[in-house]
Amino acid sequence: MRADQGSRLSEEDFETCAKSGLRRLLIGVESGSQEMMDWLKKDIKMEQVYTCAERCKKHNIAVIFPFIVGFPDESDKSVRSTISMVKELNQMHPNFSTPIFYFKPYPGSTITDDVIKKGYVLPKTIYEWSDFDYIGSSGP
Repeated sequence: MRADQGSRLSEEDFETCAKSGLRRLLIGVESGSQEMMDWLKKDIKMEQVYTCAERCKKHNIAVIFPFIVGFPDESDKSVRSTISMVKELNQMHPNFSTPIFYFKPYPGSTITDDVIKKGYVLPKTIYEWSDFDYIGSSGP
């Protein structure tokens, strides 16, 4: 679920979803920095993430909130904001999970085009792509 969509749902909608069997959501946050979210064109606000988290907490819905650090030109302040948000969400409910991944460029995105211009080299062969791990590998 996108946080902006979840924040537009009514309390009754969340209750209906929970009564219907909703037990877990994935809400991609990406960053705890609004400045970084705006740069990513994520089109969500931090308040919307917290609204969703509160509603999920109330209805005992587990949530995975994935985050990413190491975006091109990301500031230390942005990384600290992300870590702070991760800690806050983890403390809200024992069934909230907040994995943090290191930025890896996705081909075809504007961000990837920008990092390639700055010297990042994407895999070139099918064999190189087979070793390209978005989750487990380190960034540039």
